[in-house]
Amino acid sequence: MFTGILHHSTDYFKDYVANDYITINADGVMADKEQTYADSSRFKMLNGFTWKLSDKKIRAYGDVGIITGRAGIYLKEMFAGEFLYTAIFVKDHKKWMFTGWQGTMSKDSPKPPPMPSK
Repeated sequence: MFTGILHHSTDYFKDYVANDYITINADGVMADKEQTYADSSRFKMLNGFTWKLSDKKIRAYGDVGIITGRAGIYLKEMFAGEFLYTAIFVKDHKKWMFTGWQGTMSKDSPKPPPMPSK
């Protein structure tokens, strides 16, 4: 899911993102599937970052799956921040579809290092 969304994979959006997908990002941006895919400037910006996931919990309730966890954000190996996330999946015709995302900056995260002065 992270790879498909963050690398702006047309196949992932077509085959694994539900038509009623909705995202609420840590920066306050809310978008549906079409708006998310069309936001090419966000994908370009995200390509400069790497992610380290932790505390992942997967729960399934029939045809609904919920994944929660933490994602550390790094820019060229330098820690930039952390957010807590919830991802929602729904089984549709025997295939799990990504239908919802919510990310919140973590108040308990270590603070990023100060930006180097010029």
